[in-house]
Amino acid sequence: MSSANIIMRLKRYHQRLNGSTLEYDLSAYKNILNEINKLKNKFEDKSDDKLKKTSQMLINKAKKGKCL
Repeated sequence: MSSANIIMRLKRYHQRLNGSTLEYDLSAYKNILNEINKLKNKFEDKSDDKLKKTSQMLINKAKKGKCL
């Protein structure tokens, strides 16, 4: 493969990387995101230790099939 061919392929690859921006429509998740944002304040002020305990409790509940 010639160096010109390699350079051309690298340029195309670079253009693909820089030219492709992805946008996601999250409107289907709006209600869920609102619920998460409401919980933000509840967890924001907790210590790392308290957050770890809370997350472990939620994991155990989920494993047992209980409502979170």
